[in-house]
Amino acid sequence: MKKIALMTYETNAGTQYMRQLEDFFEGRVKIESYCVIDNTMNEEICADLFVLSFADILEYVERYIPERANIVYMSRTFLKDKAKQLDGIQNEKAVLFDYSDIMATETIGVIREIGYKSIDFEIITELDELKKEVDSTVVVTGGKDYLSPITVDKKVIDIGYYMIGLTILADIAQRLDLMDEVMNRKLYHYSRLVAITNSGIVDTLQHAWNIRREFEMILEYIEEGALVYNAKGVILHINSLFEDLIDLYNDKKTIKCLPIALQRVLEGSDEFSNQIVELREEFILMVSRYRVNTYNDHPAYLVIAKNISSIQQMDHKIRVEQAKSNFKAKYTFDQIITYNISMIECINIAKKLAKTNMSMLITGENGTGKEMFAQSIHNSSYRRDMPFVAINCAALPRDLLESELFGYEEGAFTGARRGGKKGIFELGHGGTVFLDEIGDMPVSTQVKLLRVLQEKEVMRLGSETLVRVDVRVIAATNVDIENLVQSNRFRRDLYYRLNVARICIPPLRERREDIIPLTNYFLRKYSKKYHSCSEELKLTLKCLKWEGNIRELENIVQYLTNVGGEELKTGDLPMSYRKDGYVDVLPEESVDRYYAIIEDMAKNRGMGRRRIKKELELRGIHLSEYRIRQYIDQMSDEKK
Repeated sequence: MKKIALMTYETNAGTQYMRQLEDFFEGRVKIESYCVIDNTMNEEICADLFVLSFADILEYVERYIPERANIVYMSRTFLKDKAKQLDGIQNEKAVLFDYSDIMATETIGVIREIGYKSIDFEIITELDELKKEVDSTVVVTGGKDYLSPITVDKKVIDIGYYMIGLTILADIAQRLDLMDEVMNRKLYHYSRLVAITNSGIVDTLQHAWNIRREFEMILEYIEEGALVYNAKGVILHINSLFEDLIDLYNDKKTIKCLPIALQRVLEGSDEFSNQIVELREEFILMVSRYRVNTYNDHPAYLVIAKNISSIQQMDHKIRVEQAKSNFKAKYTFDQIITYNISMIECINIAKKLAKTNMSMLITGENGTGKEMFAQSIHNSSYRRDMPFVAINCAALPRDLLESELFGYEEGAFTGARRGGKKGIFELGHGGTVFLDEIGDMPVSTQVKLLRVLQEKEVMRLGSETLVRVDVRVIAATNVDIENLVQSNRFRRDLYYRLNVARICIPPLRERREDIIPLTNYFLRKYSKKYHSCSEELKLTLKCLKWEGNIRELENIVQYLTNVGGEELKTGDLPMSYRKDGYVDVLPEESVDRYYAIIEDMAKNRGMGRRRIKKELELRGIHLSEYRIRQYIDQMSDEKK
């Protein structure tokens, strides 16, 4: 601990100054007082700083002070409340009573420096002279309450004992290397108590105080625990969140009050980020330290501490919000339109599997609604509030596909984005990743995917660090994946990993009872005005092969709403749909009606196949010549 040697003329003044220094430094320095009049010095004094009450006292104490000692000569002021008594005697004459002419002269100088320049003072140092004084009725003195009985016929203004000047306290703190935020705060409060000879100092302190308060407010409002300490380990700032995170003990003045595990991390002076500190079982902090500069460019350190559990909660919140904005599944099972037994069975199985965490494989032709199923499964699972991230494995080259799936670090390859990029498995953490057309995924990429499924870990391109991810994988394909496995184009272990939970979506031609309900849905979706389908159009739509499945039907309906009238007819279909090869087996309910028409044309009117086909087209009925010939042959057989 640093030591101050305080040297004054008399004991009473020394006691007053010592009390002020002790109150200001609050045990951070040791203070010893020495008095010239009482002759309390008899040998050389050892101290880090010598504070002399007056400059002329040096000749009395010089032999007790080492050569090249650190010496400060005290400047003085008075308490504001005490000095304010002088307001009533401005432009008047007054007596100043003190022990000596030198001390009285300095007191007058201080009084004038703090703003009372128009008082005409007469100096008196002897009590007998003070009793005889008749020209003035006002006596000004400092801390000499024994004057009252002697000057009963005079007004006595006691402006109190000297207070140590603000700049001297700042100088002492500076020389002892104690100037920090604590001292700055004390200087500011002290400036509000004493009369200041230099208003610029007050402005500077006010500015520093405002900055400090703003800094403390910032530390309180941030959502992490924050601690600032200097190179000696003295705590300068600590916010309430930091105190809530850890168990502080001792006097909370130094980092020695922190838990041992945290102290060890804070040893040294290097900066670090996101270091894990386990304070006790199941209570882990993530700690970062940054170097900052304070007074005289002395180093200080800002420590940010976060509870791992709160980080996980925040991560969950961010991902939920992200899922709501960028990666949100739109569809649910209620939006799937079907009256088909097989399709209903698929939905019921998918609903049950949605409640599990199993990886899934959805197979079906293009346009059957595989992604709609995947989104519905996600929205029926406990992951519904987390991201749903989809990628088409057939749409990207192999290298680009891997960077999209697993992400990459900065500089991993030419053109890599600055700062790197998260892959869809990291983006989908906590939610669902949908891998469409997985049959087109390269075998080398399948190996990495298998690791994600088995180990729940990904490694970005260009990185050596594994990242834990929690995702559910739903894969889809429109190809014969068993054939790919047999030809070694799809890994057998990955196939078995996905094929445990499998949904096979039937094509539209196997669920013709859904064609008209789906048509009506798309009519409402794409047209603001009312449209109805003629019976001929309904029958024709049921007859088409629908190799593009629901996606093809949607496109056709969108076309019809733009070219057709209020009642949509078969003739409104695109020309390509009126050619041979676009019509499949007729629905049973239309057989009798078409049979009767063709029979009339062939039997009663003698028309051939080609003429019958043209006549049917005029009526909005589109049948191939092959189908017409089948009807005619059937009639011949019946006639026989």
